[in-house]
Amino acid sequence: MNPDLTPFQRRYVSYVKRCDELERKLRYFSNEIEKFEIDLVSAGTVDNFVMSPTLVSSMGNGSKKSGAQLLESLEVELEQYESQLRELNSYSEKLTTEYNEKVELQEVLEKA
Repeated sequence: MNPDLTPFQRRYVSYVKRCDELERKLRYFSNEIEKFEIDLVSAGTVDNFVMSPTLVSSMGNGSKKSGAQLLESLEVELEQYESQLRELNSYSEKLTTEYNEKVELQEVLEKA
């Protein structure tokens, strides 16, 4: 460590920020999973997860990858999942609103 540098000037700070962003995305997924009451199966230990065939195949040729490459592949994959989940939530809200409007209209027509 270089004591002359402020904490924000150290070289590992960008990795910490990236990990914080990944953690935020994982919390978002966790909240959505709880909201929809979905049961999860544990992936096991961190080592098992890192060496999982899905993660290794998403990184390319299957050779050993550095932590930075692993972080990059996780960022890309979680970004895609977050984008898809946000889009699905948006569609769900829109459909729910439209459904409620149609039910309300049907009730009005039946009463008239």
